[in-house]
Amino acid sequence: MARCRGEPLVKDQWPVFERCEESLGDGGDTGWKALESTSEEVEMSMHYFPPKKRKRSVATGKAVGVVDCSVEEVAAWVINFCSNEWMRMNEEGGNPATLELREKARVNEGTFATVKKMPFFLDNREFVFRMIWRSEEGKVLIAIESVDDKIDYGAKLKKTRAFMRGMYVLEDLPVRGGVEQCRVAFVQKIDAGGFLPTWLVDKKVLKSLAIVQQAIEEFRQVGLESRATEIEEPVEECAWFFTGVGFLLTSLCSLLFLLYGVTLKEQYLLMSFLV
Repeated sequence: MARCRGEPLVKDQWPVFERCEESLGDGGDTGWKALESTSEEVEMSMHYFPPKKRKRSVATGKAVGVVDCSVEEVAAWVINFCSNEWMRMNEEGGNPATLELREKARVNEGTFATVKKMPFFLDNREFVFRMIWRSEEGKVLIAIESVDDKIDYGAKLKKTRAFMRGMYVLEDLPVRGGVEQCRVAFVQKIDAGGFLPTWLVDKKVLKSLAIVQQAIEEFRQVGLESRATEIEEPVEECAWFFTGVGFLLTSLCSLLFLLYGVTLKEQYLLMSFLV
């Protein structure tokens, strides 16, 4: 077990991390396809196994980006799933319900339920899950795993229970321009609880991975260019270019001075004028 700083994990929390790490590593390096990300600042890809007839749709997606804050700030933002901002995002997405099971809350853990909107010909998908974070030196890990709790939403909702496992890996980066930055990698495996068409799986995976871009926007520092889109300037090549042009012009001027018999004093005056 890795040595943790901050709130130590209790006995029932360690297996969640172990199951998430094992499950999210099942796909290996093959089968991944790049997704057309909504931003140049985030790399997205997906590992999808087309289901057999009447079988469940399962897909794993991952997103990576750089956020302008510390790992602890991103972790607190992620795990505060029922904050005003998260509730606003869920409302804008048309999701019928989102709530927290406060009786299960711990310092480093929260349990949440949300119902995600689906197209009109499909049941909405219900996710009930726990989120646990643990801190190491320069890194924070957040494990996400579905639980079996039955939820009373106070109204009858047409829904199908879906399942997921996920992991955030948040790593400190060197301070840049006086601003803390961290690398955010999010991997999520979703079992839709039934068959979904491939185009819809792609759409929903892309939407769930957009959380990384939302974190970038939430903590963006104005005037600090993102590492994800930074292009290294070819300083050396430019220097060599201007040196070559200067040498060519100097040689040409010297040839002209020689042909027209210009004295050294006159050459000096002309060069001073040109410069």
